[in-house]
Amino acid sequence: MERKFVISLIIAFMALTGCSSNNNAAEPATSPAAVTAESPASASPSEEPTPAPTPEPTAKPTPAPKKLSGTEAVALEYVNTFLNGTDEEAKTKFVTEHVYPDAQVLFQVIQSVEIPDDQKLNNPQVIESKHYSDEGGMKVEAVLIHGEKGADAKSELIVLLTDQKVLWAAASSDQETFSEARNVFKEPIPKP
Repeated sequence: MERKFVISLIIAFMALTGCSSNNNAAEPATSPAAVTAESPASASPSEEPTPAPTPEPTAKPTPAPKKLSGTEAVALEYVNTFLNGTDEEAKTKFVTEHVYPDAQVLFQVIQSVEIPDDQKLNNPQVIESKHYSDEGGMKVEAVLIHGEKGADAKSELIVLLTDQKVLWAAASSDQETFSEARNVFKEPIPKP
């Protein structure tokens, strides 16, 4: 029963992520974050470089990150490495080390699928984690993660883990699995 549930979840995830999407494009080789300012080479040794003016913050400072449990850290790594990542070796290593053995084959099948940028969960943050028992009686830990997906500033993802190994992840587009798991969390559902 457990295997059927896990397999059906993974198949649903594959269908929902758009495995046949033609929007898979390579990322640009450079990004604004990778560009750094260089100091002038013509400055004399006796002159001290003047520091660049500090820009005024335009948004609220982000709160200090909370201390993550081992399970929450694996869930966040799932988003950053497996879901959003493009490095095949890192994904392979993640599947080997952090995916439940019965689910590894299915994760290996979908690891080569690159998620389009507008479907990636950017700036993921662990909001809450709860122990959860599915309808088959399997005990898992559910981790609620918020992030930005496309135009949606508060997209949610629930990662289901057992023994600090990923079983499955459900996005809000997977209504059946997501809704059932979402009910265990205290965090209010964000309004669109």
